[in-house]
Amino acid sequence: MYINPVNYLENFIHSLNDNTDKFELNKLLQALKCRLEDYQRIYQSNHSNSNLSNLWLLITDLNLSNIQLKFIPNENIFSNLLNLKRLWLHNNQIMNLNNCLIKCNKLIELRLNSNQLHNICGQLYQLHCIEILDLSNNHLNNIMEINKELSRMHFLRELNLLGNPAALQSNLKSLLLSSHSTLTVLNKHEILGDQFKWSKSKTNYCPKYIQKQSSKRKRNVPIQAEAQEKLVQSPMNPDKEIEVFEENLKKRFQAKTITEFKCFDWSMIPNSEMKRLNSRTTVPKNIVVQSQL
Repeated sequence: MYINPVNYLENFIHSLNDNTDKFELNKLLQALKCRLEDYQRIYQSNHSNSNLSNLWLLITDLNLSNIQLKFIPNENIFSNLLNLKRLWLHNNQIMNLNNCLIKCNKLIELRLNSNQLHNICGQLYQLHCIEILDLSNNHLNNIMEINKELSRMHFLRELNLLGNPAALQSNLKSLLLSSHSTLTVLNKHEILGDQFKWSKSKTNYCPKYIQKQSSKRKRNVPIQAEAQEKLVQSPMNPDKEIEVFEENLKKRFQAKTITEFKCFDWSMIPNSEMKRLNSRTTVPKNIVVQSQL
């Protein structure tokens, strides 16, 4: 059965409301038409004896870059592309995504670089399968909002935020690496093992106070990070921060004691019943206590 891509697009136009910007819509639909014709031609050349029942389901990759698109005219523009995995919208002038990606939950690659985006709040949170995300050269400035929007992307491997005001913030790297353990490339730089360990130690193991856990009688006693506390809190001094952390960790271990047993006899240790009957207990012999590691 021959399916004309124009029929698909005409039916799609009728399904949209009257408030849709016709100029932007026609620009986008014209690009979609070319892509659909390409898919139809390729499909029919490879499957000459089969019927083409639903062209939308065949589309896995869609390139809509460089078409001077200013915004997505309707939120349902990609709703029929249920198997879409790669979407390129870069090198446009998009200012608003208009919830167009809500139903594209199979996307593994999304390129929105070189647009005019100021805000992505509520636009990407359902893209759980994303592995490659390029948001470079936009106007995104809220790093906490970006991190929250990416929080459900559990397979994110490559992220590019270069060219945004948010990329200049000093805590960007540590925040993203601590939140996304799957990242291997951040802002076109490969994440090395020591960098990942640094981010984890910074966020999880360098608090204002390090809790002493050496014994029950001294548990929950804070050890304050002396005169270099300000350096611990400053993300501009990662090397010094780790140095201070290791110093305080060493102090914590030095506060512990090691008990060395020689010829230990468990029969000399009173049980609970013996303790109730006799207040005096025999101290085991041959026990050497060392105060340092």
